[in-house]
Amino acid sequence: MTDQPKLFPVETKADFRMFRLQCANPATLLDTIILRWRDSHAHMPNDPHPWAVWPLVQWSEWLGWGGGIAGTTKVKRALRVLEDHKLIERRRYPFGGKTFYAYLRPTKLALEHAGKPQDFARCKA
Repeated sequence: MTDQPKLFPVETKADFRMFRLQCANPATLLDTIILRWRDSHAHMPNDPHPWAVWPLVQWSEWLGWGGGIAGTTKVKRALRVLEDHKLIERRRYPFGGKTFYAYLRPTKLALEHAGKPQDFARCKA
């Protein structure tokens, strides 16, 4: 089993700039998540805060990574990096029936570095 690389903290603006340089694909996905989350109105039960909900194929197409297995694998890998750095929250929940989708939303830490001031009103405290 290979050792996982150690995560560097993303706490200051300088840390976030370094994260964007070292993790280009996850940083691009984070920008797209924030953009789609701003206009999203999807909710989970007992949670009044909005989530961005689309299939992984759609995320990969928006980023130009292709719509097949390779594109969704890139999205999954980038989501794991963002979640490990505590820049997004991710849940799996059914949407529109029996189909399970990834419910995504940026954390307060992500919005401090990549968001706009009006995003904090939608953000989970």
